[in-house]
Amino acid sequence: MKTITNFWNHFQKNNFIFLFILEITHKEVQINFNKVTSLLHDYDKNLDIIIKTKENKGELIITANGNQEAYENAFEIVRHAPKIERWKITALLKPTLNIEKYESGNDNPFRFFGMELKISEMYFTPIKWNHKKRKITIIIWIKNYLAYKNIPELKQSIYIIIEHLLGEDLAINNIQKFKIKQIETNSNQLIELYHLKDYMTYIQN
Repeated sequence: MKTITNFWNHFQKNNFIFLFILEITHKEVQINFNKVTSLLHDYDKNLDIIIKTKENKGELIITANGNQEAYENAFEIVRHAPKIERWKITALLKPTLNIEKYESGNDNPFRFFGMELKISEMYFTPIKWNHKKRKITIIIWIKNYLAYKNIPELKQSIYIIIEHLLGEDLAINNIQKFKIKQIETNSNQLIELYHLKDYMTYIQN
């Protein structure tokens, strides 16, 4: 219980840093993000945080990174969350229901470790469907793979986007593995990444 308390005390004290995360330097973001993540890992090393901000309001998501063994701990720590003005606190990523902004290209990019990844500019191709395990292997195509390929957090960041589109349950239960490649000049044969959930529904029926 002490580790949970330490985490929430720190986040509550520093919540404005995370609320205005786009207005502070990358170095400051990393320092504060690393500190709060370290406190979370004192409770469960399999958990992580995702922060979304919009119009001076924030959402803090405690994610299990697709690790089913950590699911209950994600819900447990959220149950002990204090009420923090302007913040919504939830456990596990839920699937995106509205994809209109991706279809129109009006989505904001996800920013991870100096990378910018825009869902409307990402594609996938299915490689293998394991009918017995109900799991799929795919290739994810992104614009700046050549620039980002040596960043250790690239694959983790792409997985977070997959979870954002599918929800954590569907991602862990149905994605076998994925590769990342540089998008080709001709993308006509590729499928928009925001259609991944619809594709998963189609192949499972």
